[in-house]
Amino acid sequence: EARRLYDPRGRRGGSLSTFHRHELGRDPLISPGEVDLTAHVNFTALEDHARKCALEVQGSTTQDRFLVSNGVLEEFEQPDLEAARDPRRVKRRLQAMQLIHPEGMGRTFRVLMLSKGCEGLDGLSGLTDPFSRDQSS
Repeated sequence: EARRLYDPRGRRGGSLSTFHRHELGRDPLISPGEVDLTAHVNFTALEDHARKCALEVQGSTTQDRFLVSNGVLEEFEQPDLEAARDPRRVKRRLQAMQLIHPEGMGRTFRVLMLSKGCEGLDGLSGLTDPFSRDQSS
């Protein structure tokens, strides 16, 4: 949201960050091509522009909630011990864990859902809170 993005107490280093070997950095010119770049996005501006383009804002949520609501944890369910030890499956589980870990990408990255001309989108699975004690919503 704009109020958080532009809050003077936050983002003192700007909205552009780098990641190299899972470590946060700020200088995008160090090791070009070897670091991942990420930028904080003004979701308020995106939502405003979406509405001007006749899109409906369905909502936003954190990456972990979105992925868990859409079944990423099924990757952790194994039919048998032999399948659980398959190196490809182990690698996929570790990758999924990185995406949903609350101290990493899971809570840092957000998902914005927009629609146009769609009916009956109440309760989109990606927008329900899978961690809520009240599972009726």
